[in-house]
Amino acid sequence: MLELSAEIAAQLGTGDAAFDRIFQLTGQEFRNREGRETLRVKIGDEYYFLKRHCGYGWKFILKTLLTGGFPRISARTEQEAIQRCQKAGILTVEVVGCGERGRNPATRQSFLLMRELRGCRDLEELCQTWPKQPPAPKFRHALMDAIGNTARRMHAAGLNHRDFYLIHLWLEQPVQEDGELRLHVIDLHRAMWHRRVPLYWRIKDLAALLFSARDCGITKSDCLRFIRAYRGKSLREIFTEEPALWRLVLLRSNRVFRRHNHRQPDGELRVPRLHRRCEAYGV
Repeated sequence: MLELSAEIAAQLGTGDAAFDRIFQLTGQEFRNREGRETLRVKIGDEYYFLKRHCGYGWKFILKTLLTGGFPRISARTEQEAIQRCQKAGILTVEVVGCGERGRNPATRQSFLLMRELRGCRDLEELCQTWPKQPPAPKFRHALMDAIGNTARRMHAAGLNHRDFYLIHLWLEQPVQEDGELRLHVIDLHRAMWHRRVPLYWRIKDLAALLFSARDCGITKSDCLRFIRAYRGKSLREIFTEEPALWRLVLLRSNRVFRRHNHRQPDGELRVPRLHRRCEAYGV
């Protein structure tokens, strides 16, 4: 299987020869582990990101199956997740090439070629200065709304990311004249899709997002604004109908933070009790 856009086919041809040329491309390496490489490559005058799956081996496949997982051994998984995001109106990357060959799942080769996101910046880098240099409140509020709306659309479409961190959310810059923030979701290699996202996977995505933001000067107000955008309801309704969901998100986020950083997260976030102070957040 080989699918190439017209611009890539014009540069590299078609058929097995094109597959070989793409698989042999070299460039700046961003990741190389477990049979998968991510490279920034140049084709003609343009830059692209190449995800190259070189064969995972039976040891990796069996280990994943025995631990209750499902091995993602082909680039087609990410290609389909990208297509589902686009169908749901979620901004993501543009795929310009995808290929796969080999029947043996342990040695199967595949690749995904994506156009580089220009004029974008990942939110982890963007927000790392917030503790010492907080952004303007208007921008901060708009960003929380944009992240909440993106997460809501993704889960409503039956998609869960599994690596839903700030670093995988890229913001277009400069911001639109109308103030709209445009977020792109990337790195969908491990994404899953369902008719309806199970509670476990929703909690995992939301906790991962909070975990990645804990050292970025995140505030209680930021969290509440995100929650309201994610659920599309007033805070009073949300915390009346599903307080357990958000407690579980906080518990998992704190547990992951302690495991990775060997310390407690700064500050303390709790699901608020319902009282008149919630009116300050627009209930």
